Amino acid sequence: MRKIYRFSDRPFFLLILILLCFSSIAAQAQVVSTSVFEEKIHSLQVFIGDWELHYPILELGSDEVFSIHFDDFSQPQNTYNYMISFCNADWTISDLMKSDYLAGFDEQMIDEYEFSSNTTLQYTHYQLALPNQDVQFLIPGNYLLEVYKNYNPDSIVFTQQLWVFSNMLETSARMMKPSDPSKLISHQQVNIEINDVQHIIRDVFLDVQISIMQNFRPDRQNLLKSPTFIKGNTYIYQNKPENLFAAGTEFLHFDTKSIRFKEMRTDSITFDGTFYHFYIQPDELLPYRPYSSAQDLNGNFRIQLQNEKNSLLLADYVFVHLFAENNKYIMNHQLFTIGQFNSWKKSSDFSYNWNSQAHLFENVLFLKQGYYNYLPENLHAEQLLSPLENHAETENEYFIFVYLKDKTLNFDKLAGFLTINSHSGAN
Repeated sequence: MRKIYRFSDRPFFLLILILLCFSSIAAQAQVVSTSVFEEKIHSLQVFIGDWELHYPILELGSDEVFSIHFDDFSQPQNTYNYMISFCNADWTISDLMKSDYLAGFDEQMIDEYEFSSNTTLQYTHYQLALPNQDVQFLIPGNYLLEVYKNYNPDSIVFTQQLWVFSNMLETSARMMKPSDPSKLISHQQVNIEINDVQHIIRDVFLDVQISIMQNFRPDRQNLLKSPTFIKGNTYIYQNKPENLFAAGTEFLHFDTKSIRFKEMRTDSITFDGTFYHFYIQPDELLPYRPYSSAQDLNGNFRIQLQNEKNSLLLADYVFVHLFAENNKYIMNHQLFTIGQFNSWKKSSDFSYNWNSQAHLFENVLFLKQGYYNYLPENLHAEQLLSPLENHAETENEYFIFVYLKDKTLNFDKLAGFLTINSHSGAN
């Protein structure tokens, strides 16, 4: 006779079921981010309209559109489609139905593309505008764009975070000197005030959370979950550790807009018969250097050719050689080049390696011509290396996102957004 197993006879079955449930919940709660998964995809950019230095943040119901651009090295070219998901404030995928957050239909083909012209490397440049005649955003919040190839939704080539806001809450911010005296010369403090004019906040401790991001860096992001003071319908967030940011220093840069004329930081430009190589002057990464003011893009980049309007199709791909001088402060650390151009990812593709011939640490990047901000940084963000000294004088931009829980559909609205510059104040 076959033996029948019962749950009561086999307690470990219950354990297995519990583990399966937890693994399922963990899979659903996975945090998503902007990432490129296909090595043939390069120069992913998302900005607003034609503002190439604008970040992927737009106001719901406005005439603004996200402009998504990327290059594909594949030959022959691939077919690309996109799909859109709605995310919670913490960038986990929400449980909303598509009809709750989208009008129309996603999973459409990206049919706007052109081929590069007069470049050493041939590529196909794709672009997509959102919202468009096929699909529109219905609610404010976090959206994730997923692009897949050859009609296979499982073959994701990149994901891109998008922010859609509606200023339901009046939000203001002020740059203040740190309340902690030990941080006065090294940190910056962002105090925030929310005025609930429409009386839509039911429980500020459960329903409201604020994300502050320095220079649009995901790894420089603080979360405020409770106010310091409440005055009627005004909620004040100040003097908390989450209001405080290490100030850093101004960004470094390299300029590859021209293959004929060297920019000040470029030592030399060579051609190997296939590609151009830009050799950038070595960075001296020593601590305790005094603050030096410099105009920068706060880590951003721009695809650009010298004296050309159609840079997105005419710009070439070049090798950029970055160097760092060897010293005791970096010799035992893993060093990376980071910036908006690589979504601030500290991956092996952007790491420095020892060049025994030059007696320097070297990082070789393959990038489209343009102007780029960057920083050399250690693997661990808290172990900052010069020139990542912290100077309170540093010019930084802070992005403030205010999320409000919608009790009816149980999702996080992006109910307030503003930016503030450490030098010029709020925008």
